Amino acid sequence: MRRTDYARVGPWETFKRLCRLLAPSPPRVPPDLSGWDWETFVHQASVHLVTPALAMPLDRWATAPAEVRQYFIAFHDLNDKRNKTALGAVSEMLAGLREIGVEAIALKGVASLIAGLYDDPADRFMGDVDILVRPAQISKAAARLRELGYTWTNSEEPAHRWVVPPQRGPTHHLEMQRHLRTGVGVELHHGLFAAEFDEVLPAADVFDGAAKVEWNGQNIFIPSPTHRLVHNIAHDQLHHSRYSRGLIQLRQLRELALILSRHGGTIAWPEVEERFDRVGQAPVLRRQAAQCFALMGLRMPIEQTSPEEAESLLRARMTENLSRHAVRRAVTRKLGRFYLDSFAAQPALALNLLNPAWWPQRIRHVRDYLRYQRLDN
Repeated sequence: MRRTDYARVGPWETFKRLCRLLAPSPPRVPPDLSGWDWETFVHQASVHLVTPALAMPLDRWATAPAEVRQYFIAFHDLNDKRNKTALGAVSEMLAGLREIGVEAIALKGVASLIAGLYDDPADRFMGDVDILVRPAQISKAAARLRELGYTWTNSEEPAHRWVVPPQRGPTHHLEMQRHLRTGVGVELHHGLFAAEFDEVLPAADVFDGAAKVEWNGQNIFIPSPTHRLVHNIAHDQLHHSRYSRGLIQLRQLRELALILSRHGGTIAWPEVEERFDRVGQAPVLRRQAAQCFALMGLRMPIEQTSPEEAESLLRARMTENLSRHAVRRAVTRKLGRFYLDSFAAQPALALNLLNPAWWPQRIRHVRDYLRYQRLDN
């Protein structure tokens, strides 16, 4: 694949093209694909977790390089199999929880797929499965998952089994439990965000407003469209600190646009504004609304900042983010020293690197460590 002139087609223009392809109303006329920086395009799709969603848009245009189209189609097909496995596990899991009287609500990507938000379920990439249960039932739910073949790492296990980089642990869900046969990971939530943002959307409100959906022969509960929209914005912009960094994740912005496209007329907009306003986070909602209009072409019927201003800020922050390689290298060296010191003190720990069963949990801890260290720097 030939790399094009970077000055002529830079990262920001590539990102804008990515947004146009993923908007709920994509271009009907095939775009001019000449001069596209395909290496940057593939990289940004991966960073923003939207690779599978680009398979069909690109496959419609023969002018896209064949190897590019084949790459996205292959990723889409693999994600299709992965999602089917995950949804099969969700079906069994929710049925198992219902058998013992545990109320459960599917969240985030799983809720979107159950609700039929995506025309093609394989478009949505999911890291793991998120299930909300009432706080008083979370221990009972975790025990039921263990009966269904899930296992987890917790503080009761011997310290020599695991090296955990120092980090800020989650306060709103249990450690991920992973199914031994399928590898599907699930997080049981008793809240939707870290404690500091819990008042934006308390779990009790989600249960009170939950919508019943008939899916796979069961009655499944998911958050109402209003709560799904609030959760999407607050989780991406507040819980993951992207508002303070002036950034977005395109997977989440696209899902926000799809919720708006499908359910905009039924969303309780005064409630949406009130939820952010009462915790002093109205600017978060206003900027996200402006970004949704600027990048996805959909306007929310609420007060918002200037789309041009929101786009300009995002462009500046994304450009700045691309130049942070020195910080990333320093943080990676710091993590490396942590592991080397741990292995020197207790050499048996190094054996865990050879055990694939530990890799998902290790990758998760390392990812969180790197993310928080970058914020601290």
